[in-house]
This record gives sequence, structure tokens and C-alpha cells, in this order.
Amino acid sequence: MKKNAGVIKKLNQPFPLIPFKTVLKRGVVIGLFVFIFLSVFQPFGMQSIVELATKLSIFAGFGLITFFSVIFLGGAGRLILPEYYLEKNWTLGKEILHVMINFLIIGSLNFWYSVWVFKFQVNFITFLSFEGITLLVGGIPFSIISLLQYTRLLKENLGNASNFNAQLQAHQKENTSQEVEITSDLKEERLKLKTNDLVYAVSSDNYIEVYYKKNAETQKMVLRLTLKSLENQALQIQPWVRCHRGFFVNLNQVETFSGNAQGLKLKLKKVEESIPVSRKYVDLVKKHLG
Repeated sequence: MKKNAGVIKKLNQPFPLIPFKTVLKRGVVIGLFVFIFLSVFQPFGMQSIVELATKLSIFAGFGLITFFSVIFLGGAGRLILPEYYLEKNWTLGKEILHVMINFLIIGSLNFWYSVWVFKFQVNFITFLSFEGITLLVGGIPFSIISLLQYTRLLKENLGNASNFNAQLQAHQKENTSQEVEITSDLKEERLKLKTNDLVYAVSSDNYIEVYYKKNAETQKMVLRLTLKSLENQALQIQPWVRCHRGFFVNLNQVETFSGNAQGLKLKLKKVEESIPVSRKYVDLVKKHLG
């Protein structure tokens, strides 16, 4: 029972949801692999087909089936079930289930394609054999890859979180507060305050929401400002660092870092929301802490 509980707990752990652009690339790679694999090994008696053009067109058909199956589930699934395919809800178990369903669809379509091309007799045993071969060749290896990826990402992010937490206290002791000014693109809008009173900022369309402390309370000011402009101004504010495509944080206000397979997050003092740290900005955060 304890072993089963451990497996279920692991399957419920957060896992990064692959962006649709990566799904497209994965579809191309897997489709090409299927085409090359069939061209080299020519299973199911395909070597008996004499005409090379006919043979290659059949192989290309299997590759296209794989490509469209991958992008259909990766794209249509997000449109039909948007809440299910939110990254914050995505887990290792969902990733493995997604992979297995993907290859079951590929196996089913390969079966009906083979019936059409090779005039196979339609029967349940042949259908099951196609599903079994497809899962063995693709579904199970990809599920194992997902498990290995989970282990690697978890180890990497937990290690980064531990290192950042160790550096955080020393960094906050070294920094002293200074007067700064954040200016909006409209020029007349500006926010003057001490650096230690800055908490974080988040982009909202063409505006930036800046959260800061005043009289021991967290307040918000909305400025018409691009992220690029804020990034340029942030160069003059030492503890102020970009940690995500939509977030800037004051490292002096960070309480702790945490990590899981999806990535790093940081907890700010007296702020309920956890702030994500993108892989792209991990080195930048490390540089500022160092």
C-alpha cells in the first residue's frame, strides 16, 4: 500500500507543460524518425514492394500520420480542455497519460491506414497488435524519457533553490537602501521611493503594476511602461532583477526560494502569490545574488 501511495504521489508531482511550438518540433522529429525507421528496416513484408516511389510514399504516409497525431492532441487538447492543459495543473502523471493516448491514436490510425494500403483483413487481434507495437516502440520509451526528465529537472531546480537560499541572507545584509525613481513612458507619471520599499512588478498588457511598501502596507501603482523600458531602468536599481518574462522582483524582499520539476519559484515577504523564475533568468538571478 505504501509503495502504491508513493507511486501516486510521484505521478501527482508538478511537471512542465511543453509549449505548442515544441509540440510542433516534436511532431516533425517523431514523424521523420518513423519515415527513416520504416525506410531502413522495412517491416511487415514491405521489402516485397518493388517500386521505390510506391514504397517511399507509403512510408511517408505513416510519418504524416504520426506528425498530425502529435500536433492534433497537443493543439486540439488545449483548445477543448483549456483548464486541464494549464501548466499550473500539469503533472508527471498527466504527461505520461498524454504520451500514451498519443501513441494509442497513432496505433489506431496506422491500423486503418494499413487496412487501406495493404488490404489487411479487419479484425480485433490485428488491431491490438498494431496498438501493442506502437506503444512498445513509442509510448513506453517516451514515458521513460518523461520520468528521467522529471528526475533531472527536480534535482536541478532543488539544487538551485538550495544555493539561492544560502546566498540570499548574505546578499540582503550587504545591500543598503537608496532613493530611486521609476518613470513611465508618459514622463509625467513617476514613482519615487527607497529601493527597500520596492516589492515586485508585473506586466499587464501595455502597463506595469508596481507593488511597493508604504506605511507598512503593500500598495500598487500602475504605470504605462514597457518591460524593456523597466528593464533598462532596473540596471540602476541593484536589488531589482527580472526573474520571468512578466515579473521583476526586489531580491531584498525575497523570503525563500523553492523548486520542483516545473521550475523555480520565490516567496516574497508578506505577499501570498509565489513568483515564478524562468529558466532563462536563473543565471541572471544567480549573478545578482553572487
